Amino acid sequence: MVFEQRGIDVDDKSRELIESCTDLSTLNDWFRHALKVNKASDLFQE
Repeated sequence: MVFEQRGIDVDDKSRELIESCTDLSTLNDWFRHALKVNKASDLFQE
């Protein structure tokens, strides 16, 4: 949803990782990070 609101396309691999994650802590971390990155795949970079 964050990427959609920011006008950022989500590649299939990133979408699969996000949708399959069930760990709330990880999802919260990704949510915060999604506000700052310029492409979905950057979400998983450290």
